[in-house]
Amino acid sequence: MKRKIAIFAIGVAAVAAAVYLFYGQHNTPAGQPALLSLNPGNFSTLKESFNGAPRSVRLIALLSPT
Repeated sequence: MKRKIAIFAIGVAAVAAAVYLFYGQHNTPAGQPALLSLNPGNFSTLKESFNGAPRSVRLIALLSPT
């Protein structure tokens, strides 16, 4: 019986964490541009921002769910 309750509690916690991560606030630190999703409509903005700071360290991380 205790095992079923523990499994249920872990499941509820996992669902709650997923809901929080998906619907929670997505804030960036002060002074940092807001996060955005890359698409063909805003790619030129990314290119301008990336090329606008040639003497600073720049990093692009492409993350894929596959």
